[in-house]
Amino acid sequence: MADRRGVRSPEPVALNGPAVAQEEFDGLFERLRRWTPGQPVDERGATAEVTPERVRGALAVPRSGRAVSLALPLNRVAGPVHITTGRRLAAGWPEGSDDVVVMLDASLSCQVYRDEPIDIYWGAYLGTPDEILLSGPLAEVADEIARVRAEARERKGWMFDTYLLRRER
Repeated sequence: MADRRGVRSPEPVALNGPAVAQEEFDGLFERLRRWTPGQPVDERGATAEVTPERVRGALAVPRSGRAVSLALPLNRVAGPVHITTGRRLAAGWPEGSDDVVVMLDASLSCQVYRDEPIDIYWGAYLGTPDEILLSGPLAEVADEIARVRAEARERKGWMFDTYLLRRER
């Protein structure tokens, strides 16, 4: 690893995981950085490592579990995500956060922000056959979410939901 002066360090580096020697990192970087969309499999970098055998091996590891959609990232590129409760959200928007995940919110506290430019991605009974998903500008969908939420709670006798609030930057 090079310091601010550009001097390379031969010792292993461990910033966010196991220590990796600079030489090993450089080799891995060179191997994986070449991927360009549309190129043959053998030139796609990291995706070339995903083989049918490795997929089958990875699928054999879990003993039980539930499939959950990961279609929506919780944060934007290089941005933090703040996870909080409905009670804390009602007390004020988390400072320095534009993406906020809210859990344990019996009163749908997000409604106090309906006049702000915020999108909501709301889900109930996530990962179950009864999953419900609604999204859009908070001002436009808050009433629908409250209605659907009340109907689902009445129908099932309980409610477990969560939502992501995404404020415009």
